[in-house]
Amino acid sequence: MNIIKSFCISSIVSIISLPVFAVDIDLANGISIEAVNGQAYDESKTQIELGENQFVFEFNGDLNQGTKRKHYSARPYIVTLDLKHVKTLKVDLVSQRYRTIERNVDKKAAIFQFELDGKAVKDTQELLPPKHGAFPYADIPALVAKYNQDNGLAFDSGRVVELKEELAKIKQVKTPSNTNLKPSVKLAGVNETENTLELKLWYLKASKEERKLFKRWMIEQD
Repeated sequence: MNIIKSFCISSIVSIISLPVFAVDIDLANGISIEAVNGQAYDESKTQIELGENQFVFEFNGDLNQGTKRKHYSARPYIVTLDLKHVKTLKVDLVSQRYRTIERNVDKKAAIFQFELDGKAVKDTQELLPPKHGAFPYADIPALVAKYNQDNGLAFDSGRVVELKEELAKIKQVKTPSNTNLKPSVKLAGVNETENTLELKLWYLKASKEERKLFKRWMIEQD
């Protein structure tokens, strides 16, 4: 087992700044952290946020195949874990059998299992979509950014929020015709309307150049 102190810096689109704290992370042999909240993992610098954190884990090691051991390198998985009030995160494989892990990866099924302070937790891990072409996983942070853009994910007070889901909730709300109030949901203590969520979704999808142009346009409107 590799026991490390992990810290994390948020880089999905952050709605507000969040407190950070230390947590012990116990990784089984062959398992590594490739990124935390969109940033390449650095054991000495990365910090864990008080709440939900988005991890990318990889496995690269030996597994049991009959009476022998065989090396296997799995594609990276992305998962969000709620570490609020958690002191220890333990990460292991769901099996030490080569065929089981290989089959799960081929089927895009889970290969990792997680324990928070000794208790097993359910998760929604999935394979991180690769970049097309050679070296598809050469830039993990860029792949995480693309994944978050495609899924409309953003940080909100220690939660990874699906903006598309929140927007769908608002669109289902019916308001009386005799009022000027717009339907809203509260995120980070702020009432978000359909318009503000749409803007954030478009911002997530925009390129760096498009974001610069949009910011310049905003300034010109003041």
